[in-house]
Amino acid sequence: MKLHLALAIGTALLGVALTDVAAPARAAGNGTALAALPASQVWLRPNITAEGRDITLGDLFENAGAAAHRTFAAAPAPGEQANFRVVQVLAAAEAANLQWQPDANLRYVSVSRIGKLVPRREILDQLADRIARQSGEPRMPVLLSDRNFSLSVATDEAPTVRVEDLDYDARSQRFTAVLVAPANDKRAPRVRVQGRVHQVAEVPVLKVRYGSGQIIREADLDWIEVGTDRLTADIITDAAALIGQATKRPLAAGTLVRGNDVQRPVLVGKGALVTMSLSTPHMSLTTTGRALDAGGIGEAIQVTNVQSNKTVLATVIGPNQVAVIGNRPLAAAR
Repeated sequence: MKLHLALAIGTALLGVALTDVAAPARAAGNGTALAALPASQVWLRPNITAEGRDITLGDLFENAGAAAHRTFAAAPAPGEQANFRVVQVLAAAEAANLQWQPDANLRYVSVSRIGKLVPRREILDQLADRIARQSGEPRMPVLLSDRNFSLSVATDEAPTVRVEDLDYDARSQRFTAVLVAPANDKRAPRVRVQGRVHQVAEVPVLKVRYGSGQIIREADLDWIEVGTDRLTADIITDAAALIGQATKRPLAAGTLVRGNDVQRPVLVGKGALVTMSLSTPHMSLTTTGRALDAGGIGEAIQVTNVQSNKTVLATVIGPNQVAVIGNRPLAAAR
């Protein structure tokens, strides 16, 4: 009886051992046969990101343990996102002996790849240089058709870019090209862009916001490059035409200033009392008057002499100061 019991126990143990040995190896997401791992309960990460060229099970799941480094799929380009069907993710989890029950409403799993932006200036400079070399024309600034275009590289790569397959039409000044980033990576994605070159001019703008009636100072001016096709006749392109002028309305920093946005500073307000002066080779007289118009430096306004009640033309020469153009009444002057 004892012998039979021992044989039964031994057979059972041997059966377990044989079952473990004969268990088929699980396949990883990349198709590589790997040894089975103890079952592990995992949870899908709320925000799934990948840093390298491959998406691992550790990127997808929390508590993936020894299976964390197994490859699930190729990662999208840096800065991009890829969607995978839940059935694909579930199959990869089961192959790695990971216990995961997807939500019934979940259809796709999104994975984003962390990237580092290539500076937009670097992209434009490389395009401008390549166009100038290929066309033999002077180097001109470049505008991309997609104003929101961006290019990213992996976080451990240099943010450089190479221009390939440039097709430039000198007559229309338009081009198409292929960008490769980083520049020295033969496996990097190839992205097609299009745009045009354009002539630019430097235009003065305000560095800071100005309120209505403020006098523009030279220290508050900055210069920006603007395409000549944007420069209409009313845009002020000479700093001298802005310095000392007063704003008619609030102006935001960095915006192009038009002629009707500014005016000469009002040194004499309408209805203000002013000092009237009259000079001749033989005498110099001053009296008090009341301005019937508002005016800036050098402008002619109507002023009434408060003593004689006569209205004359006078030139604004300073704050509340005018020089009489003539001493005849305005009606006679006309």
